[in-house]
Amino acid sequence: MSISKFNAEGYYDPTAYEALLRIEREARKAPYRPMVFICSPYAGCINVKIKM
Repeated sequence: MSISKFNAEGYYDPTAYEALLRIEREARKAPYRPMVFICSPYAGCINVKIKM
């Protein structure tokens, strides 16, 4: 993916360009992202699980 120095309207936008470059560099440094699972005792039918 290429980052353009110009915004959607065609104007030169160096601030957004630098910000996006920094984000891309950080993403390349740490390509590993841990997977997180969030479990909830109230998933599904809440009324049935509260009465238990």
